[in-house]
Amino acid sequence: PATGRGWPGRGKPSPRPRSGPARRDWKALECGPKVSSSRRAAPPSARSLLLYPAQSGIDLQKLGRLAGWHQPSPLMLGMHPGWGSWFGYRVVMLTETDWVEDVRAAGTSACEGCASRPCVTACPAGAVGTGLDLARCIAHRLSPDSPCATDCLARLVCPAGAEHRYCEAQRKHSYGESLRAIAHWRERAD
Repeated sequence: PATGRGWPGRGKPSPRPRSGPARRDWKALECGPKVSSSRRAAPPSARSLLLYPAQSGIDLQKLGRLAGWHQPSPLMLGMHPGWGSWFGYRVVMLTETDWVEDVRAAGTSACEGCASRPCVTACPAGAVGTGLDLARCIAHRLSPDSPCATDCLARLVCPAGAEHRYCEAQRKHSYGESLRAIAHWRERAD
């Protein structure tokens, strides 16, 4: 999983530990069914250049939207017709290797056909509407005893791709890391 430590100006993310107590923490996050990909790793002889995670400043959401892999959502997360918001862009690499394509066009957004909009009513901060009021979301996440500190209630109620929802341990880890990055950013801004 990506961490706030990998954001530009915050150093490189920690590599996945191979053994010891830290490896056990990672293993605890590996929950749910494994998803196999039709993509294959580049052969060792192929030249490649890792662009993300790195200090490249690539906007992964914009890249995914331009590639047609997702549509925007009120949560500022990409919305895929099959996965909903439960997917993530983890790597950007240039390579001379041929990839087996497994691209399903995002088509129209699942949000457009959602009449009940449960994400809007579930957000305790009132930050979700036609878009996301990021300042309001961040303030609520940083408030003491916020239910949004380690989860997003609005994202949890979205019916799109609900069967692919990350397990609780993975969500707590990811949201905990993002909360630490937000708190660090807020301290530096003040």
